[in-house]
Amino acid sequence: SFEIRANIGDQIVYSKKLQGGLVNGLDLLGLLRNGEVVTLPIGPGVPFDRVAIGVNTSVGLSLASSPLRVYNVERYGGANSPVLSCPDPNPIIPPNPTDHMLSQKDCATSVVSSEYANFPFNAVDGNNDTYTTLEASSGTAAGIGSYSGHIELGFSQPKTAGTTTYIRVDFDNEVLGGLLNGSVGQLLGGVVNNVLFGSHYFTVDAKNNGTSVLSGSSNTGFYNTEGRVKVVQDKLGRYYIAITPNADYNSIRITESLGALLGLGEIRNMNVYHACVSTGSEPCEQAFDTYTASNGISLDLLGAGNAGVTNAQNAIDGNANTASSISIGAAGVAASVYQYVDFHTLSAVTDHFRVKLKMDGGSVISAEVLGSI
Repeated sequence: SFEIRANIGDQIVYSKKLQGGLVNGLDLLGLLRNGEVVTLPIGPGVPFDRVAIGVNTSVGLSLASSPLRVYNVERYGGANSPVLSCPDPNPIIPPNPTDHMLSQKDCATSVVSSEYANFPFNAVDGNNDTYTTLEASSGTAAGIGSYSGHIELGFSQPKTAGTTTYIRVDFDNEVLGGLLNGSVGQLLGGVVNNVLFGSHYFTVDAKNNGTSVLSGSSNTGFYNTEGRVKVVQDKLGRYYIAITPNADYNSIRITESLGALLGLGEIRNMNVYHACVSTGSEPCEQAFDTYTASNGISLDLLGAGNAGVTNAQNAIDGNANTASSISIGAAGVAASVYQYVDFHTLSAVTDHFRVKLKMDGGSVISAEVLGSI
């Protein structure tokens, strides 16, 4: 029920519910339940001259024994702020950036639009490990009070048709793990009420001067995008949305939504790190991403009973002692599972590759089983 708002005068330009659980990596709910003092940095991404902290509830709720105490509210200048020259005495320390999945890249440099996004400019600051946090709510009865969070990232130069943009995200790992299988859209096509993929979901849009040229939604497994939208992993197991429009585009929009199936008044979050395209590769650079595809495996079996691909990133992590695992589980006849590994450049006809394999089972493996590999 508690909310923090930013205003321009009487106009609300940003709001943040405290129910979201994790805020800037803090377990906010746990800390407040333990009676600890919490300092929250809020980056609205819009100009503001007023902040409000309050409580707003539509249900019978007594807060007499647990009031929210507000110790102070302070405003500080961001990077190269033309308005506020006062730096934060306790600045947010950005994480040490790790290596990007793309060794040579061109990333989005501007925030075209954002709503319900905390620190949206983190997604264009050049640090591989900073992010903006989107927020979505299911609202109350009949969808009243529901909202979706979004951020639209713009490139300095338009991208030509056929160029893939990789957007690093944090989302429900169970959903992202399922979407790593590029065939999940076909499996979802026959599911009427798909709670796992449909209640908390995201949509990605490639736009050209504001007009969408390709859109895909996780709640349908990017069905009908003809494989031009999918989820991939890098060698560290981090997830990316890969979108490849067949038309020119100059911005990418990611929207997080939450349906009422999870319950009324629910709030969820999603992190968006950056959006980048590959511009080349280093000599001897190995695979940079992986994903999977299956056939003849039901949605219930995928990811359960050893069906599908597990630990996919281990096949490209550069460690010869770690491995992914590929299995059809109990799927039966006419089933298939493939793990795909992408390289940046096209090989020459004289080039070759090596695959290091192992099968569990030893002498019990039959010729028929081996012939299915």
